[in-house]
Amino acid sequence: MAEREFTTIAILQASSWILFAVAIGAFIANIIESRNWTGFIAFIAKPLLKFSRLPGVCGVSFGTAFFSNNAAGSMIASAYSEGKITRKEMFIGAITNSFPAKFKHMMRPAVVIVPLLGLTAILYLAIQLVLEVLQVLLVFSFGRRKTLEKTECEVPEEKAPPPWKESIRNSLKATGKILLRVLLITLPIFIFVAYLGDKGVFKKMEKRIPKDLQTVLSPEIIAIMGSKMGGLVSSATVADKMFKEGRVTSLQILIALMAANMITIPFSALRRNLPTALGIFPKRDGAWIVGITQSLRFVFNLAALAILIIIQLNI
Repeated sequence: MAEREFTTIAILQASSWILFAVAIGAFIANIIESRNWTGFIAFIAKPLLKFSRLPGVCGVSFGTAFFSNNAAGSMIASAYSEGKITRKEMFIGAITNSFPAKFKHMMRPAVVIVPLLGLTAILYLAIQLVLEVLQVLLVFSFGRRKTLEKTECEVPEEKAPPPWKESIRNSLKATGKILLRVLLITLPIFIFVAYLGDKGVFKKMEKRIPKDLQTVLSPEIIAIMGSKMGGLVSSATVADKMFKEGRVTSLQILIALMAANMITIPFSALRRNLPTALGIFPKRDGAWIVGITQSLRFVFNLAALAILIIIQLNI
């Protein structure tokens, strides 16, 4: 299918759709967050915690992490310093707390990228959720106690949600900040990629890539991966454009997003996770917790990516 012309009208139409989809998705996500979602997450948290048989404080910390990862980490660190849990249990509790944090982190872009990528976005989010659950189960299995003591698995009670007017006002304010980020980061990346496509840059790159690798390492896939540096929404907008032009398939988008996710894991760890962990846990322990957590996430994502690539190569 021929590439669309790089015209002002075409760019304005595409940009308007992106802004509309992001605005609606971000507003809905912020409303959901403002109104709280304890009932929704309980069905995931409770079975995992019952399986773990960890000390009660680890269960309470796990539930707390759905709302504040820093508070959950502080709870685990305090319990260790007071001798209520062992160092091993502190590690297990801190590592598995990454699941609630990841779940919460996924919710906001999820409502934005689904209108853009549809089923592809749902599959990507489902893969990420399954990988996180498997990671938690692996860590829980490693530290599962032989005793039959039950872990406290209730999620801490939330504060009553604010009035609807306040929820809407706060959601509109948060949506405005997200739209500003889209205007400053996402749209420039989208326009730049569209410009490269219009100038035939991707076709020139494709000629230099071995034919055997073109289905898993095409210029379009590389462009989607590169745009992930601007965030998941940025890569979704680029992928949406290329998919509509028939230049990538849903499976290739999944491969690009998974590969980009792996690339950003170390940067995310250094920028966000490590400084926070060092401030909560004993210095060496904080570094080890982040290292183990992100290494596990990298390995699980690598395994999923390998499966997707094998499927793509055999189509």
